[in-house]
Amino acid sequence: MTDVESVYNLLLAKSFQEELFSTPTRRTEKAGTELVKDCPFCGKEGHLYVSTVKPFYHCFSCNESGDWITYLQKTKGLSFLEALALLAEKAGVKIEGYDEAKHVQKTRRATLIESAQRHFIASLRRDKGQEVLNYLRNTRGYSEADINSMELGAYTDREELKEVLRKEGFTDQEIQASGLFTAGLGVSHQLAILWRDVSGRGIGIAGRSILPEEELKARGLQKYVNAAGLEKSKAFIGLERIHKSKTKKILLVEGQLDALLLNSREPTMNAVALGGLTVSQYQLQALEDAGVKNIIISLDNDDAGQKATEDLIKSLMDSSIHLFVARLPEGIKDLDELMRSNRKEEAESVEWSRWMPERIFQKYQIESDIGYREALDESIGCLAKIGDPLDKKIYLESLSEVSGLDAELIKQETSRMKSGGQEESEKLLLAFRKRLDSSLKAKDYLRVENDIQGTLEALQKRRGAEIPEPYLLADYLRDLKETPPSLKTGFKELDDLVRIPQGAVTVIAGRPRHGKTTMMINLLLRMSGLYPDRRFYFYSYELPKNKIATMIIMALAKIVFDGKGTPNFDLYEEYLKAPTGIKGIDQAVHQYDDLTSSGRLYIVDRPLNESDLKQIIIKTSDRKNTGAVFIDYLQKIPLSNVSAQRYVEVKQASEALRQAAVSCNIPIITGAQLGRTAIPPNASKELRRPRLENLRESGDIEQDASLVLAVFNEDAERQDSGSPSAKADKTGRIEIHVLKNRLGKTSGSCSFLFKGETFSIEDDPKDERY
Repeated sequence: MTDVESVYNLLLAKSFQEELFSTPTRRTEKAGTELVKDCPFCGKEGHLYVSTVKPFYHCFSCNESGDWITYLQKTKGLSFLEALALLAEKAGVKIEGYDEAKHVQKTRRATLIESAQRHFIASLRRDKGQEVLNYLRNTRGYSEADINSMELGAYTDREELKEVLRKEGFTDQEIQASGLFTAGLGVSHQLAILWRDVSGRGIGIAGRSILPEEELKARGLQKYVNAAGLEKSKAFIGLERIHKSKTKKILLVEGQLDALLLNSREPTMNAVALGGLTVSQYQLQALEDAGVKNIIISLDNDDAGQKATEDLIKSLMDSSIHLFVARLPEGIKDLDELMRSNRKEEAESVEWSRWMPERIFQKYQIESDIGYREALDESIGCLAKIGDPLDKKIYLESLSEVSGLDAELIKQETSRMKSGGQEESEKLLLAFRKRLDSSLKAKDYLRVENDIQGTLEALQKRRGAEIPEPYLLADYLRDLKETPPSLKTGFKELDDLVRIPQGAVTVIAGRPRHGKTTMMINLLLRMSGLYPDRRFYFYSYELPKNKIATMIIMALAKIVFDGKGTPNFDLYEEYLKAPTGIKGIDQAVHQYDDLTSSGRLYIVDRPLNESDLKQIIIKTSDRKNTGAVFIDYLQKIPLSNVSAQRYVEVKQASEALRQAAVSCNIPIITGAQLGRTAIPPNASKELRRPRLENLRESGDIEQDASLVLAVFNEDAERQDSGSPSAKADKTGRIEIHVLKNRLGKTSGSCSFLFKGETFSIEDDPKDERY
């Protein structure tokens, strides 16, 4: 689950503070990393300072301050959960069940940590801090501008710190729990460095010893002591700079002081310190969320640093971020030494896929046959794991150069190494034969079918795929020419927002009774009219096909009987048993007959499991003229392998639909149920509108879908909430919200006339364009 800090990180990457603090104001200015605005609390002009690198505001007139949740609570009257839900929606992520008390506690701790660092910075210029200041000036060679910009401090008096924090309103319990009195902090380790979480707020203090390395070793001390509770796996030094950077490029270093100094001396540099040699999954996600596009890894130029660079590359190579490695000049140990030298121009950055083969061959005695073979085996093993085609191409070129082998020979050797797993494959087949005998005795033929497919996939994976060739322009243009265009929906306003993608899954999501089935039926009819040469399939898991047929005829006819309390649906079925010449209905029946008898519309109500459904979709698509496949709805699809976890079942069904869409290059449009668990009881009308996190078991539905359209019926929502203003009839408006659009703009909504009595949806005539 996403946490508040990650939500803030995503929003800072989008400069959301400009939207959040866009209330009417007489003046807005920029002051470094802050926006200067009029205060909405006291009205004082130009006194509200809004940070652009962390979610924080402060008025220097009335002293109102806080994070963005606090701002929404005070200015919009929202509860904590409502404010958090609104921010999560803006960030496009899911967050639920979050504890307000926990958030308040974390915010208080962050404020305490930042207050402590401000005290340490002030102490650096006092008598007690002179020893630390002299170390920075004389030993490290930092200028006054460096020291100020790096926000370094001197932690020299524990009792004084307690008094300062008490005066700022913190309790003794909060002070003790801050971790600032960890053994060594403020005693043997007095240089104070602030660590921030991914949203830019203080998360802890690192104390750096100013003792010489010889004395540290003699006393058995480390260079750094971290405050207890500082989770470095959830923190960075320097990441906040990326939010105001245009390049979205960072220099990843180990040393905390290295990162701070680089950022001080190089205004365009975004140096980020790990404080270690690994990147956690949380940190990797934070980098991607912050919009980081390129990472230059620059660790020490010794063997330990180069080994750590290898490990970092292996942990990051599957991410969406492009990786580079900094080559330091020969004889330069690290960035700190480079900054002191006059050899900065000799440093360069290269693609990781070019650097890695060179690094591997440097590790071995390649003058010997054994050393050469070991280097080649490791290099090819790494090559086999690369997924990006361009990285593979660059890696292959570099490996060919350092090994002296032709690229084709390397490919052959790669294939030979992959075929070396014959023994493991034999074990896999023997285990499969035992399971097969057991399944046949039990006459469990479905398990046999699934086991065959699973074993085949395992064998193929073990054998490995051939190294893909570069995807040339000619290949791209050929594929582009053969790929059919995305489909229109037939609704004018909706077509201005999106198209139905080929080879992908589109989800029509809605809460019960909001009209998702009706929307799918109307999409089916409009698209069949736009594309008269194509076949359309409607798989119903909720209603029998005769009921779906009645709904289709009603949507075509749009006639409402005066039934005096009898449902319009029942009256249609009575009429269709003995028609009496109502022109509109008879025409609709004729249209339905044309669609079905011509083989352009198929309605299926068999309870196919996800495996059978996938195979039937693939077989019917062989006819080459499939327009779209509709499925109503995803969570109702039965599974071939029933799991104890509902999430796993939905994942299995969702993946089957995605595979069918991709393999056949056809659109699959499936309904999906929206839940209400993420909506607070007293939520506003805006928050009750559908969001991605409302998708039940949404993890894989959301991931597998290329387009997600949400249906919202305000009248149905009022009825469900027991509102006295709820309408009793079924005529009103229906909203369609674009929640996800992988190939286009993810925003926007449109409304249509919704006529529940005839299951029809029409363009809104009140739209000014019509």
